[in-house]
Amino acid sequence: MNAKRIFITGGASGLARALAERHGRAGYRVCIGDINKKRGAETLSALRGLSVEAHFIDCDVTSEKDLQAAAKWLQAEWGGVDIVVNNAGVAMAGGIDEQSLADWQWAVNINCWAWCAVARCSRLCSDARAVVISSTSRRWPG
Repeated sequence: MNAKRIFITGGASGLARALAERHGRAGYRVCIGDINKKRGAETLSALRGLSVEAHFIDCDVTSEKDLQAAAKWLQAEWGGVDIVVNNAGVAMAGGIDEQSLADWQWAVNINCWAWCAVARCSRLCSDARAVVISSTSRRWPG
């Protein structure tokens, strides 16, 4: 099959799910990575209901082990990936002094540093021609 291949982090809900459905309708093979297994299964079912070749990977974008496993699956099963969308992200409510430093570190790891890990993943599962897109439109409170 010569269909384009897309991997979307945070793909089980929101904008990423909409991107998965949009690309699936356009003929892409869609792999979604997310930590929410229940929503991942629901999104996978919805994609398959659209006759999309799709796969769900339990993937924490802050875990190099998880991203390496995703890259390994993409390379072994689909021969790589053409587009990687790093859309995993979290939001916090309240002012900067209302959250613990640990909470801020958690958010920064997901929203700011994970793009680098996801970009490394794309290099592991492609011939270095994959397009990597990171959604960074989160609003920081405070």
